[in-house]
Amino acid sequence: EGVFREQMADLLMNQFVCMLEDMLWSAHATSVAQKRLVRGIAIIDVFGLSLSTVQYLNYFRPFAHIANTYYPDMVKTIFVVNAPLAFVELWRLASSLLCSSTRRKVLILGSDFNSELKAGGINVTHLPTFLGGQSAHSKLLQHMRVPEGPGQ
Repeated sequence: EGVFREQMADLLMNQFVCMLEDMLWSAHATSVAQKRLVRGIAIIDVFGLSLSTVQYLNYFRPFAHIANTYYPDMVKTIFVVNAPLAFVELWRLASSLLCSSTRRKVLILGSDFNSELKAGGINVTHLPTFLGGQSAHSKLLQHMRVPEGPGQ
């Protein structure tokens, strides 16, 4: 909720598009080097998400539109990890924003997700430490809360 309260949605969209562009060009370079189509794997940590997030669903429509329109079929699998039980209901609502081919790629996992990631071809030691990996030097940062109150 802090992202929208602090009017940081545009910044978040820019970061989202930069991430998608990075995935696109990395996949392209790897595909050319390996002479085969290489798609990305996304891991999304939804720890702490609750049903109160439903009120922000409309804010995510532009993100879904960008992903579906300009970056279709870019990922092989999307792992959603640390998903609380409430996330299943949120996913039912939010998944309608995605095209069916994307929905089929999403795997919703709870807090015991390492075996599923390994089965999906991920070396879990490369994950950042906050996701149970061993990479303390990861460029990924653990979620940081937006300060409470306007302008703080």
